[in-house]
Amino acid sequence: MKKFTFLSIMGCIMLIFSACSSDEGESASESLVTHNRIVLGNQNHVQIGSFVNLYSGKIYTIREAFENQGQIDLVFFHDDPSNAPCLVSPSAVAQYTTIDNKIQTDLQHGLAKWELLTTMEIGVTDITAGQFEGVKSYPELKTLIDKDNHVTVKGEYQISAGKVYKFKTGNEKWGLISIIALDGNAKTSGTVAMDVKIQK
Repeated sequence: MKKFTFLSIMGCIMLIFSACSSDEGESASESLVTHNRIVLGNQNHVQIGSFVNLYSGKIYTIREAFENQGQIDLVFFHDDPSNAPCLVSPSAVAQYTTIDNKIQTDLQHGLAKWELLTTMEIGVTDITAGQFEGVKSYPELKTLIDKDNHVTVKGEYQISAGKVYKFKTGNEKWGLISIIALDGNAKTSGTVAMDVKIQK
């Protein structure tokens, strides 16, 4: 009888432990970080930074970005003279600019002065804004990304309002960006407003 009781207790403990582990794993796999209406300024904007960390949603000015180089995922600017609005990994900005702008050439904090240029990938998708809005968990997000056949590269040259872009950060976090609005050009102040959903 004592042996049976001991085995029963041990079995219950193992069952409880197993259930807890399963719950934790399920919770982790479904977790998602969402940021609504992140607004970045282009290279001419004097108030809003051009640099962003997609996981935290934090926006950085050029000086702040220089002081936090490892935290920067994407840079927003308008190419000159094409005026194409761009979202580009810091390591690839020079490849996506026709005429280098102050983000690249600033004498104190420009990317040419950085010691660490992070790399990530971004790509256009056929995912709709409505599908983006419907994503409530990481498995749902990853399923949409896996079904999309577009490639990811180090930057998107001509982003558009209403489009959804997929990305993978340098530390292997998958996510989606939905562009809400764009304004400005290479000669004037401009912004991009976007929603972000990223793997937790």
